[in-house]
Amino acid sequence: MAPRLHVLTATEHRLVVDALSALPPLHQRVLKDHLRRLSFLDDMPNTALTSTVSSAAHPLFDITIRAAILPQTASEWLTEKKRTCFAANNSSLQVAIEAGLRPAIDYILLHEATHVVDAKLKLTPAYYAAGQLLDSATAKSFTAGVWQKSDRSCPRFTAYPANAYSISPRG
Repeated sequence: MAPRLHVLTATEHRLVVDALSALPPLHQRVLKDHLRRLSFLDDMPNTALTSTVSSAAHPLFDITIRAAILPQTASEWLTEKKRTCFAANNSSLQVAIEAGLRPAIDYILLHEATHVVDAKLKLTPAYYAAGQLLDSATAKSFTAGVWQKSDRSCPRFTAYPANAYSISPRG
């Protein structure tokens, strides 16, 4: 794949404007002050990416989104995304996600904008490198004591079956 800039059609532009307007007020305010660029790429391998482009006193961010999701509903996008986790192997079983007819861009933009809000407001603690302990001194009350590493919850949460495993594909 060779990602390249996608020029929005009038219909796509309207979808993006509507998705931005549907964001919570906090997200809208933070993006207004800290979003440098929102762009769309054709042939992008992942769904979206939020990048810090300036980490000075006034951080700026770029959000890049795969253009192919623009015509998709949330159900279509999530079904496509989750099917990549399974090998078909001539099985009669299929994975399908029913999430309604709302445009996928609404959820993707909310997710990516939340990364910007998180980084700007420093809601989750920073970590220096994969595998190192999180800096609990910078943790906020709702994140303190939740994560042991960037991909592993603290021991008190491993008693719950859903949390007993690493969330990283590396194990």
